[in-house]
Amino acid sequence: MTIHILILGGGAAGILTALKLSAIKSKYGLEVTLVDPKTYFEYTPGIVAVLGTPLDKLEKKYQEITQDYQELLGSWGVNFIQDEVEEVQQSEVILKSQKRLTYTYLIVATGSSYPSPFKPTSTETTYAERLKALKEDRASLESASRVLCVGLGPVGIEMAGELIGTKDLSVIHGSDEVLPGIGGGRLGEKVLSVLKQNDVNLILGEKAEEKSPESFSTVRTFVTDKTRQSVEVEKVYISTGLTPNTKCLEKNFSSFLNKGFVRVNEYFQIPDHSQIFCIGDIIDIGEQKLYFTAHMQAMHLFKNITNLLASQAKGQEPELMPYLGVRLAMVLSIGPSRGIAFIDPVLNVVGFGRGSYIAGAMKWCIERITMHPSTKILVNEVLYFIQKHRSPALKPKDD
Repeated sequence: MTIHILILGGGAAGILTALKLSAIKSKYGLEVTLVDPKTYFEYTPGIVAVLGTPLDKLEKKYQEITQDYQELLGSWGVNFIQDEVEEVQQSEVILKSQKRLTYTYLIVATGSSYPSPFKPTSTETTYAERLKALKEDRASLESASRVLCVGLGPVGIEMAGELIGTKDLSVIHGSDEVLPGIGGGRLGEKVLSVLKQNDVNLILGEKAEEKSPESFSTVRTFVTDKTRQSVEVEKVYISTGLTPNTKCLEKNFSSFLNKGFVRVNEYFQIPDHSQIFCIGDIIDIGEQKLYFTAHMQAMHLFKNITNLLASQAKGQEPELMPYLGVRLAMVLSIGPSRGIAFIDPVLNVVGFGRGSYIAGAMKWCIERITMHPSTKILVNEVLYFIQKHRSPALKPKDD
């Protein structure tokens, strides 16, 4: 009897899970299918570098962080369906095309939405559409002299890093702290030091609201909420407001949603629905929403699914391992060749001036590893093995 494993979403968590499951397809009689509304895989942490690439070199840079789903998954024996998920039910999924897919086990890894252009919009489902949008964004950036970045999370830091020295740059951040609690505060301090040394108009601890633009004006005006500072720019990048893509769960699983995030047990299962697993940005646990954490969750889920299948084959009750979380690892670029890095608890790399060349090289290596499936699997196996032996228990995410 064929066991159907259906994966919704081809981001960090979904794609790694699919690749791992392909290795045990024959052993357990699996049929693995991945559904995504796009035709292509995009390495999200690499998109800021693409946005910072001159227009004449942008396409080549973008090609380095994308792969065609059909080609990639087909070569690993995984089925791919390009479609949007409308509704998740107890034993099947309804797609936007009204096609119904039955499953034995469902893995929901639909990820999150983020302000454009950092993630594809619903109109950028093909490679050509996404590339066109990125080129348009880059063209508008090249024609702007004043740029505003709102938010200094990981994405905002990298975007500001790309713009330092090239534009009249303003940054507005809603907190007085940057990357609080990460690396003993050294990473955040380094970011602020770089911004201040490069004459960035830095406004901390405030939010900003855009005023209605004047007719035919290319200038956008933002006013801060406390000191009422006015910032006039031609280009804006907003890197706040991650939204979990869980609309497909609202009809039948709304009681397990907390502000859109899915409440799961320690095995990533929706409580009382042991055949449905959720991982990645959509889950409601006290862990950073990063590519690294999504990969570690995917590795842990694969181990549990393997245990589950092996136990079933022997007619035994499965013994699943609880997920205890991981110690954080973060590498951020500051411009094309430098960066900062933190690997809890052993390594802080901040460097001098605009950052560390070592951290910049680490960022490049991570991208290359991620874009080579076999290498990605091997490296994440090693990282997971290390994490499993030194991970702290996770606490539930606060409401």
